Amino acid sequence: MALTLDLLPGELLEIGHCVTVQVVRKAGRMARLEVRAPPGIPIVRRPPQTGREPLAVFVPTMRQSGCSQAGK
Repeated sequence: MALTLDLLPGELLEIGHCVTVQVVRKAGRMARLEVRAPPGIPIVRRPPQTGREPLAVFVPTMRQSGCSQAGK
């Protein structure tokens, strides 16, 4: 199942208790997103075709996560 949303710059999407996605900027077909997740949860960027190798993988550290409590 998938959820499709239209977000404006500045809007925030919360996933669970500790993952947030914010639209920082939108220009044409591109959007700049800020993703915050707890330590150990990988953030993976993939090309549009599924099954391809990731373009980028980021695993947040405690300082970068912005989440201090797992059950917040």
